[in-house]
Amino acid sequence: DFDKFHIMNEIEKVSDGEEAGDRNMANISGGDRTSIVDERNALRENENTDESKRNTTATMVSMKFLDLQVMTKRALDKDSASPPLPPETLGAFIHIGKTGGSTLSRLLRNGCHSWVKKPCTKEADLPKSLESAISKLTTYYHTPDFEGGIFGQKGLEDNHQIKPYNFFVITLRDPLSRAISSYAMTHPVRMATEKGFKRDKERVQAHRDMYSCFDSLEEYVQLLANFTDYQHNNWTYFHQQNDCASVAKTTLHHVNTPMGHSFWDLREVLYKIHKGLANKAILVVRTEFLWQDWVSANLWLGDEDDLYYNKDIHFRNSKAMKLPINMELSEEGRMNLCVALEKEYRLYLKLLVVSVNLSEEDAQESLDIARKNCPWLALELPSIGTIETFDVSKSRSWNF
Repeated sequence: DFDKFHIMNEIEKVSDGEEAGDRNMANISGGDRTSIVDERNALRENENTDESKRNTTATMVSMKFLDLQVMTKRALDKDSASPPLPPETLGAFIHIGKTGGSTLSRLLRNGCHSWVKKPCTKEADLPKSLESAISKLTTYYHTPDFEGGIFGQKGLEDNHQIKPYNFFVITLRDPLSRAISSYAMTHPVRMATEKGFKRDKERVQAHRDMYSCFDSLEEYVQLLANFTDYQHNNWTYFHQQNDCASVAKTTLHHVNTPMGHSFWDLREVLYKIHKGLANKAILVVRTEFLWQDWVSANLWLGDEDDLYYNKDIHFRNSKAMKLPINMELSEEGRMNLCVALEKEYRLYLKLLVVSVNLSEEDAQESLDIARKNCPWLALELPSIGTIETFDVSKSRSWNF
């Protein structure tokens, strides 16, 4: 069923074992390596003999990832040894905050923080017969796992440096929608609904102090005007100076604040793994098309059976919570937020283009949503071969 994999027709020559995966090809014997190459060539032949299965758009990945698909399919083979456990897996599942990743974590055998004993999903909740390729082949990362250090556990950056992952599954959401959700998520009114929050007096005070500058969404986005007029400092410094505009801007200038999901955006998280990222397979699962992308990503990795998912699962569904938070947004306020998110949108669109499980039509659908949300940015899908520079801060930037 490789017609479901959306492999583009820009075929690159791949030497035996080249870019086949840091976590597998290096230690494979000559005979096994030949077998893998034979399987890869068979898959390539299947693609070349059925033009209806080809996609001629520049949004598809090259055939070089066929080696990886052979390896993932082998790892999923019921007759083979069980796939390695986290963090030794072939791939990583990167849960960007406020993108539906908590819902998907319920479908992952090990979809929990690094310090939690694995497996963290019970057999009764996720029978092995229903377990997906993503569940079997990835290590789950979410804040604070990106950085590590919690109870001595290594984070995404350290694990990837020690033994680089071959592919990444990344949860995405339109940046404007994600930013609005992030604001609501850490509002003191909503935080008060979490167990244990009120007992952490220091944390409660921090959230109250920050949101005293912008109790409503409109107040927050109005303070983002002239976004680049900003001097880097801790948000508490600005709060003590009664500089609420700078307090608001810290949330999107990669300063650690109580609005944690805004700090851990795409640029901050992917900076941890940016070296060689262009040579890794990237699969994305968009909030707006959650189950469609969940299926296409698992099929690309080698799942062949009907995939289990439940459209009624919504973990931490803040929309169902009726909270007294003013979330009204004016046209001017929305424009301020869009301008502040311009660099994040660039990386978001880049990921749509290079993702191996999305079609050109899929990427265009997300672009249409982005243009509707932020018409002032004149957004376009980048060329698949374009190298762009993404700034995280004045001292940190990376090319992709």
